[in-house]
Amino acid sequence: MNLKFTCPNCKNHRLEEVMTNVTLTSVISKIDADGDHEYDKAINEDGEISQYQCVHCGYIIGEQHGGPITDCDEMAEWVKENCPQEG
Repeated sequence: MNLKFTCPNCKNHRLEEVMTNVTLTSVISKIDADGDHEYDKAINEDGEISQYQCVHCGYIIGEQHGGPITDCDEMAEWVKENCPQEG
């Protein structure tokens, strides 16, 4: 069963993971004569989860109970406990 996030603040359903200390590399696919370029693929490595938050309003899950959640298992438990699930 897939879990559905519902923001308690704005009711949006998109959750994002915010990370710090990430190494990001991007493959450049095209370079024009002016130096403008397009990216083909991005790869991220390392990093630490800083928080999970609503894409729409920035509501940070767990912050109201001692600090932001920074673990994926804890995030899933929070969604199970705080977001009504269908089916």
